[in-house]
Amino acid sequence: MTATDPPTGERTPEQPAAEPALSSPTELASTVVRNDAAPDRRTVHPRHCHEWARLTAWLSADDEVFLPLDECR
Repeated sequence: MTATDPPTGERTPEQPAAEPALSSPTELASTVVRNDAAPDRRTVHPRHCHEWARLTAWLSADDEVFLPLDECR
């Protein structure tokens, strides 16, 4: 710990509180961005999360690589 670090267990104003661990699966949403000059992109993210968490809790890929879930079972 340095002289500028907050005491253990305290948060700085920039640090949001940690979300509690989930006991059930996270509900996901997806959004497709259509592009004329490039492949369409799909982004998958938690449906219900804090706005700040959306900045890091997502996955994007070309839409063509996603498969319907029932085809994968």
